[in-house]
Amino acid sequence: MKTVICIPSRLGSSRFPLKPFAVIDGEIMLHRVINQCKQTLLPVYVLTPDQEIVDRAQEAGVRAELTSSLHVTGTDRLAEFAKRHEFDIYINVQGDEPLINPTDILAIAQKKQMFYNDVIGSMHRADRRDAGNGNTVKVLENAGQLIGLTRKGESRYTQSGLYAFNRQELLDYGAYPDKSGALDRNENIELMRFCEMGRSVRMIVVDKGIAVDIPEDIKSVEEVLKNGERSE
Repeated sequence: MKTVICIPSRLGSSRFPLKPFAVIDGEIMLHRVINQCKQTLLPVYVLTPDQEIVDRAQEAGVRAELTSSLHVTGTDRLAEFAKRHEFDIYINVQGDEPLINPTDILAIAQKKQMFYNDVIGSMHRADRRDAGNGNTVKVLENAGQLIGLTRKGESRYTQSGLYAFNRQELLDYGAYPDKSGALDRNENIELMRFCEMGRSVRMIVVDKGIAVDIPEDIKSVEEVLKNGERSE
């Protein structure tokens, strides 16, 4: 199936302004995410409302497109992209996952081929740092079928920033009439809009990365890189 990786990215994060350009061990985060994605040999696009990000993405040798500044989630950027470009599978790699494993990207693409009419999300085993951490999204699931996502409490699994969709799923997501309301109702968790829409969401287990939500997370990523725990 014709598959594309999309990296939604923007400069205006409220918790971490200019986050895509944060330097991690001498390299900006945007380039680290791009380089991990390029290892899959799949086509890669960066989707952003910011020309500066377009320029830096092109420096890294991938395509980039400007999207509306009004989108409330990264997946809305993919929905806009899907209107212009027809693929069978669209993989959303969050732009703040500098340790994303290329093998996991390929695994989620394979799972989407197997369950083409299910939205595919990803999760990793939670650890003690996730309990009570409002920056991590806890997964409620039954045999891999998503029941719900929350930032509260504890769970066995925590959400990872890797999703896969087909084109119609993205078009329907982008056409949802109450985008901001859905985000507010669901603790600012974008995948929950699919649950509101009644779509089946299947979760797969991937390696635990480190999502960079706040500046302090940079140090954690650099420690992993220094110790050689994730080389690719």
